[in-house]
Amino acid sequence: MAFLCLGLPYCGLALRHVTQDFNLQNFILGCILYDTQSQSAHNVRSFVDSQLKSYGLTLNESIFVVSDSENKMRAAFKEKCTRIEVDKRRISFDKAQSLFEHVKKIVTHDTRFNGAFYMLEVFLDVYDELAGIINNVFMANLAAIDKELLEELCTFLKIFDQVIDALSEEEKPTMHKVIPVRQLLLNHCDLKYEDSGELKELNFSLVSERIKCVGILQDQHYVSTLLHPSLKYFEIDPNEKSKAIALVRQELLKRSSLGL
Repeated sequence: MAFLCLGLPYCGLALRHVTQDFNLQNFILGCILYDTQSQSAHNVRSFVDSQLKSYGLTLNESIFVVSDSENKMRAAFKEKCTRIEVDKRRISFDKAQSLFEHVKKIVTHDTRFNGAFYMLEVFLDVYDELAGIINNVFMANLAAIDKELLEELCTFLKIFDQVIDALSEEEKPTMHKVIPVRQLLLNHCDLKYEDSGELKELNFSLVSERIKCVGILQDQHYVSTLLHPSLKYFEIDPNEKSKAIALVRQELLKRSSLGL
């Protein structure tokens, strides 16, 4: 949860909650300067607890904490929570991270925090106007930004933001959307011939592997997709249609045997 940025330690805190009707809710609490003297397990846990407390939140055994595999992180979150270890493989986002750092230097404000995608998207909207209004101190950062890569990265990330919105609908069912949007993201991560060399270097195949690993499909997803009138042909992923049919048939037989 603690990470280094330009030599300064920061703690990024975000909450993800799945409602009873399987809607995913995302809350970004902030990116807080880690001003404790050392990064010992005790200090890390105390710092996180104090930040959560400011929102009226506390950790407990029913809450999952995602962290890396460092010993201090293991020790910090071994009690009163369930720790999940992130994938040890690192995705090479050096160029994207460098672009992000240049953008951040220009737009960062101490009282404002937002997601990387939203920041990059807004920055792209005003990019052409910045040369005439920003301080000379930031001109080198602006000159170092590859606008074409910025546009490609925003276009690539936008679909992930759209998927989050689609699956976070509060007043309509979303279970039938899981298989289509999951496959949509997997297809989206496949490199296209027209993609730039810089975008291809980001190695989105690892993102695809992560989606497969984390986005585990349940029987209910197959059944709800097959029963939806617009999705029953499984055009997005034809190979899964036979499994969905078998699950629906199994459910019908089970209910008929119970006299339902």
